Amino acid sequence: MSNQSSLSSVALKLIGIAVVAFVAIFLVTAVIGAIAGIIKLFITLGMIVLAVIFAGKILRRL
Repeated sequence: MSNQSSLSSVALKLIGIAVVAFVAIFLVTAVIGAIAGIIKLFITLGMIVLAVIFAGKILRRL
């Protein structure tokens, strides 16, 4: 009887560790995705600003 209960407690611990690991991996992936999204946003804004400056210089020459 005690052998079976120790096996079930080990199984519960393993399931708990697996759930914690899954949640941790999900959170890390979400954080990395958010950082990548912010970087993409800044790159896009920078390109728009550069395009506006470049277009302004060309229009002034005309």
